[in-house]
Amino acid sequence: MSNRIWIYQADRFLSASENDTINSFMSQFVENWQAHGVGLDASFELRNNLFLILKVKEEKQEATGCSIDASVHAIKEIQEQLGLNFFNRQRVAYVDEQGLKECSMAEFKSLAKTGTVGADTRVFNNTITSVEEFEKNWETTAQLSWHKMLIG
Repeated sequence: MSNRIWIYQADRFLSASENDTINSFMSQFVENWQAHGVGLDASFELRNNLFLILKVKEEKQEATGCSIDASVHAIKEIQEQLGLNFFNRQRVAYVDEQGLKECSMAEFKSLAKTGTVGADTRVFNNTITSVEEFEKNWETTAQLSWHKMLIG
């Protein structure tokens, strides 16, 4: 059994009121989230006004196809309510001297061409699926992530 994780990056930074709305909505969702009638040991967190992170400890019950679909539906519902997008996988989050930034893959590639970002730029690998990997490798350098294809 593992501890699974899904990382969703918004297509823009969230406001304080949007964070409050998401916290309220997702608290209720994870409290009632089930797989085959068994409650999931689930939690969520919002990080950096940009990332919605959903976790399930699967010792008691594994997340199944239907339960994962339910989480996707819930996130689509909240994004529709707030007018944002958590499913645009063409967005990149990175850290520069001014702090956390987000942009499109094309913009990141252009920044790499000008030398603004490079192999040592801190990035967030949202493709991670286990809590263990998340804790070790979510924030990493571009050269150690799929982002390396954008800086080459």
